[in-house]
Amino acid sequence: EETVNAVSITAETLVPTLTNSSYNQVYDGSNVADLTPTWSFSGLVSGDTDAALTFSGKTYNDPHVVNADTITVAGLAISSITGSKGSQPSDYILDEDSKTVAATITTKVLTPTISNSSYSQVYDGSTQADISPTWNFNSSLVDGDTSAALNSTSKTYNNKDVLDANHITV
Repeated sequence: EETVNAVSITAETLVPTLTNSSYNQVYDGSNVADLTPTWSFSGLVSGDTDAALTFSGKTYNDPHVVNADTITVAGLAISSITGSKGSQPSDYILDEDSKTVAATITTKVLTPTISNSSYSQVYDGSTQADISPTWNFNSSLVDGDTSAALNSTSKTYNNKDVLDANHITV
């Protein structure tokens, strides 16, 4: 009987696919995704049924609603293999160290209020108000954003008469 000393076993290629679909999150000013990745795998040998992956980051391709259309899960590594074979993570090699999935960022609702404490104008027989509103966004802006420009199509008193006019709708 002879022994051959220069032998090796090559790791099997494992191909993970992100199975999350129709994923979106609300705009927060960041490209960091809060996705919890779910996976399917091809390339598992008979007896192995699943794998667990670790990753170093999950990011959108752009932090803005208009341009964000994918999330990349990067820094992938195999942390465990499940099945009856007793396979080790080192028995496999990933086909890529990152994977992408289609995803979107949806708009964040702003809740502006007018912070003008009082306003009056001379009676002119109409309900039109000449106010230039000062807006307060009540902490609905994301970190890093300090203001937003709003356009109003009308500014109207609730009544045209001096004694009954007590609020303005913008």
